[in-house]
Amino acid sequence: MDTIPALMQQNKRIEQLCTEVERGDLSVVDRLCTEWQVHERLDHDYVYRLLPTALSGRAVFIARAQADQRLISRLIRQIADRAPVGDQYLTKSGLLVRLIRQHVVAEELSVLPLLMFDPIDSATSSDPLSIGLPVPPTLDSVAHR
Repeated sequence: MDTIPALMQQNKRIEQLCTEVERGDLSVVDRLCTEWQVHERLDHDYVYRLLPTALSGRAVFIARAQADQRLISRLIRQIADRAPVGDQYLTKSGLLVRLIRQHVVAEELSVLPLLMFDPIDSATSSDPLSIGLPVPPTLDSVAHR
């Protein structure tokens, strides 16, 4: 399994769910929240670990991304505590979509290209699975935790 295509596919699923929420389909908010949890695990297990250590600004990027993830996770907890009706639910769902999209766009424009074109180590394969990183979680494995 190639990690970069898996991350891009995950981003595409999240984008589709964000579009559905923007169109007013609040029934997919729970699924968006679950997909975000998968995305967050992929970021933690792969993206942050694979960024070249010599990358200028690596620590700043990771800190910012993790702060974004904490904010999104807090918002997800607030949404989970509410019935899927009312102005607050709608407002928080809209904010969730904006924050998730912002994170995904930044990742696709500035991070994934670095991972695609900068091998982990010239002495090893650029496939992270070949160097013993864990297999990315699936939606089912995260949902059943």
